[in-house]
Amino acid sequence: MKKIIILFLTVMSLQIFGANYKVTGNNLTQKELKTNNSEIEKEIKRFFTEDYIEVIKDELAKRTEGYEELRKAYSSLVDKYISEMEYKINEINYLSDKKANVITELKGIDFENLDVEKILDEKNVDNKLIKELFSNLNKEEMVEIFQMDETEAEEIVIKKFLPHLIEVILEEIDRVKTYRVDKIELELDKINGKWEITAEN
Repeated sequence: MKKIIILFLTVMSLQIFGANYKVTGNNLTQKELKTNNSEIEKEIKRFFTEDYIEVIKDELAKRTEGYEELRKAYSSLVDKYISEMEYKINEINYLSDKKANVITELKGIDFENLDVEKILDEKNVDNKLIKELFSNLNKEEMVEIFQMDETEAEEIVIKKFLPHLIEVILEEIDRVKTYRVDKIELELDKINGKWEITAEN
């Protein structure tokens, strides 16, 4: 229940940066434009607060299948990304009264340009984690680890190291505030009187 509440609050707090946008290619009256623009805005919001987040979480589940500790750790990064994600409509281009192209921008944390190795190096994380890992093991457990096969040893490392690694990375994200903006083009069709996203480019 707690996780559901947190996710709900996160989604509800998803920000729209810059509410102004350009409207082109229309033969609609001002009243029709106002109504259609409002309906398209709602569909774009639904896409970014529901569909887009679902895709991210599905991808996370696929990549971490069989690794529960890895899934928990990466979930923290995903939750952080979602909590700081912002979207913006740049342009609504009406191709007809039932078809439109919408150009949007999505602003989010730039994980690709986050130099994790440098972060770990500067904070001496590797040595600290190794020290912590082995300080919690008795002699028999240490011998057992060295006798494990690669998969078993990897599971121990993931379980012991990842929570601390993720904590360090999250702290660094808050410190450096590195973001990227991606352009996303969406095609919408008015189906049975309701605007729906039918394609993403």
